[in-house]
Amino acid sequence: MELSPGKQAMRMELGSAYLSKGDFAAAFPIMKEAYDLAPENETARDAYALAAVYAGDMKIAQELLVPVYGMPAAPTDEFTRAYAAHNDFATIVSIWQKRIADAQARGADSAQYHVSLAAAYIGTGQRAKAITELRTAISLDSAFKEQGEFYIKEIEAGRNP
Repeated sequence: MELSPGKQAMRMELGSAYLSKGDFAAAFPIMKEAYDLAPENETARDAYALAAVYAGDMKIAQELLVPVYGMPAAPTDEFTRAYAAHNDFATIVSIWQKRIADAQARGADSAQYHVSLAAAYIGTGQRAKAITELRTAISLDSAFKEQGEFYIKEIEAGRNP
């Protein structure tokens, strides 16, 4: 970074390394520096917002991402994990809803997306919605029927599968 102080990619790589090792306090300011070098870079914006979520600064994620995605997260596994680290299942529900809508818009649908949404609904205490999503997953993937029905019975019995 000393040799290329204006090189956004260097900061993003270093910030990503800190995120990977779980040092969120170190990653956050580096990702901010990377973003500040070129705020129009969508990858830098999302990386900065991701670092903000891990660092617990949800306000920055909200400011950066709501105008783009309609929620304080990009619809990715990385953001799902970040919000899971904070037990923010409401945001995780939004992420999976967006991912399902995007897949359907492309003419595809994924049973696994519905299973993941069901798990998020369980985290928010919305058990009936979880069951509905599991039934949708079964309808999309008949190979999931036995496992899906087991999950439904567990939920109906008041347990978390």
